[in-house]
Amino acid sequence: MAHSLGCLLVACWAAQTQRPVRAALLVAAPDPQGPAFPAAAKGFGALPRQRLPFETRIIASRNDPYAGPAFSRQVAAAWGAELQAAGEAGHLNAQSGLGSWPAAWQQVQGWRL
Repeated sequence: MAHSLGCLLVACWAAQTQRPVRAALLVAAPDPQGPAFPAAAKGFGALPRQRLPFETRIIASRNDPYAGPAFSRQVAAAWGAELQAAGEAGHLNAQSGLGSWPAAWQQVQGWRL
């Protein structure tokens, strides 16, 4: 499971590793070309655009200030990921009011079987 910049890190890492990974849940992947992307993180500008070598699900909010719906659809398609809409929840994080977020944890647990 990865959140925000961690999602970009997973995609970059997956493009250059041979290590086996069962699956990844990527939450609130930000658009490095977007206007709200932090200047301090600009090193993530060139994202891999090939299919990730493991099952991947991306959870994205329609009104995330760091990634619009079009970007979420584009990276889901490029990475071969299932895109799951989280409604209008802003940037999915502790301030989104999800608490321990049992629905996401159930998805991760489902891969462990």
